[in-house]
This record gives sequence, C-alpha cells and structure tokens, in this order.
Amino acid sequence: MERVVARISEGEAIVADGVAAQVRIARPPAEAVGWYGYVTFPPGVVPQVGLPYRFETADGRSGDVVFTRSEFDPRRSTEARFRGLGRLR
Repeated sequence: MERVVARISEGEAIVADGVAAQVRIARPPAEAVGWYGYVTFPPGVVPQVGLPYRFETADGRSGDVVFTRSEFDPRRSTEARFRGLGRLR
C-alpha cells in the first residue's frame, strides 16, 4: 500500500487535514478505478460509515470515498477503512 497524507472533507466542511492514509490501487494510476485503503483519524474524529467523503492527497490526487468500517475509541486514533467511488485522479 502507498502511504499518503490526506485531507478528508464532507461537502465544504473539512473533517480532517494532514491525516495519515494508506491507499492501494488495483490498476495502473492512469486507470485508477479500483482503489481502497485506510485513514488514521485523530482522537475524537470518526467518519460515518456509508456516507460519501472527498479524499485529497498532499500530492494533488483526489476522489470520492465511502467509509466501510471504523473502529472508534475516544482516547485513541480511529482507523477507518474506505473504498474509492470512481477514479483517484
């Protein structure tokens, strides 16, 4: 998996910025249609499973994601699994 720094937003609202993420793309980047990964959110930040979010990497790539699972502990970081919706460009 590729490690990236990401910004996660919901509409105009930034949910988290500068978070660590891991992304795996199932095809070459030019055809990045099958992508998924994990995001580590700071304590207290938990994405809602099933809702669409915008995923933007520090190197300028972006795409929509939906979180499929998140493990919440109010004292620790939350690790959330996502899958891409469409392409990562």
